[in-house]
Amino acid sequence: MSIRIISKNSIIKQSISLFLVLALLAAKPVYSEGLCKTLLAYFTYSYVSWGRSPFDKISLQMNYLKKTSKKSGSLIFKALAPQDKAKVESDISDSETLFFSGLGNQESQQRAKENIVESLMSDQGTQLNQNFHNELAFYDLKTNQYVGFVAANFYPETLTVQISYLVTESARGKNYATDAVIAFTKEIKKLLPKNYKLRATTFTNNQASKRVLEKANFKLVNSSSQNGRNVETFELFF
Repeated sequence: MSIRIISKNSIIKQSISLFLVLALLAAKPVYSEGLCKTLLAYFTYSYVSWGRSPFDKISLQMNYLKKTSKKSGSLIFKALAPQDKAKVESDISDSETLFFSGLGNQESQQRAKENIVESLMSDQGTQLNQNFHNELAFYDLKTNQYVGFVAANFYPETLTVQISYLVTESARGKNYATDAVIAFTKEIKKLLPKNYKLRATTFTNNQASKRVLEKANFKLVNSSSQNGRNVETFELFF
C-alpha cells in the first residue's frame, strides 16, 4: 500500500500548470503543438509524482525526459528511435552494462538485453531480477545521431540508485559519456534524499569508465570481485 502526501504548495503549482496547459491547448492555432505537448507532459509528470518514493520520481522524470527530448550541452536525451534498435543490441551484446544487469548468467543476460531495449524505446521502465530499472537514450544535438544511453537501477532494500552508461563505439573518446553522466546525475540528485546512495560500478581495468566517474565527482568506495571479475564501486556524495 502506498500513501500520497499532497501539500498546499503542490496543489497550487499543479493548478497553475493545468491552467497553462489548458490555455495553450485552447490557443493551439497560435502556439506551437510542441510547446503544448511539453507542458502537458510536465503536468502529467508533476501530477503522478505527488507523494511518490524517490525511485518512482526518478523513473517518472526519465519518462518525462523521453517525451520532451531534454537538451543538455551537446546532447539531447529522448526515447530510442526504432532505427537505432539494432545498434543498441549490438553494443550491449558484450558490455559492462549487460554484465551488471544480467548478473553474469547467459540466460539472465538475454533477459537484461531485451529489458534494456524495451525500456529505451518506451516511456516506462521495466523490472529485472526483482529490481526496477529505467534507461534513457542520448543523441548528438547537432547531428541527431544516436550516441549512447544511461540507466538507473533501483535497489529499495539498500536505498541505492545504481547508474550505468554506454557510448556506441564510433562515438567514444569525445566526452559524450562524461557529459551524459554529469547531466543525468544532476537530474537524479534533485529527487534523491541525502540518506539515499547514488552509485556506479565498473570493471577495475576499465580506465576510461573510471575517468568518466571521477570527472563526474564520483569517489571510489569499494573494490571487490563479482562473477569472477574484479570491479570497483564509486559513489557520488552530496
